[in-house]
Amino acid sequence: MPQTNSFPYIQPTQNLRLSDLNDDILGLVCVHLTGKHALAVALVSKHLHHFAINRVVAVSVISDLVTLHTFHDYVLNTVHPRAQHIESLEVSYMALYQEEDILELESYRDTEDEVVPYSVEAVQLLINILQSASNLRALIL
Repeated sequence: MPQTNSFPYIQPTQNLRLSDLNDDILGLVCVHLTGKHALAVALVSKHLHHFAINRVVAVSVISDLVTLHTFHDYVLNTVHPRAQHIESLEVSYMALYQEEDILELESYRDTEDEVVPYSVEAVQLLINILQSASNLRALIL
């Protein structure tokens, strides 16, 4: 009994390309992309860019103050703010301190003494991002 092809419109010897998929399928595939993978797909063509570029910031990790500044500028300081596409955001405590305060913070780790305050600037940047992240589902601090 011969096997039947479940996709009769695609010949088994034919190479399938992303451009052969319809837009609904491309959208469903791109929903599962994040970060570097989404950016790589977005850079392939203008057509794929439309589906993948918003997934670049969907899952983001901010590890230090420099990254917080860069991320803030990337998601908010554009004609079409990208913060609405953030779904999961992880912010390290190191991102909320000035660089010169980090060494001081390390010295207080094992004591109950005075606590080094967060950088007001860093907290304000984070607040700005969170206020615009309307699709945020997970926040890890």
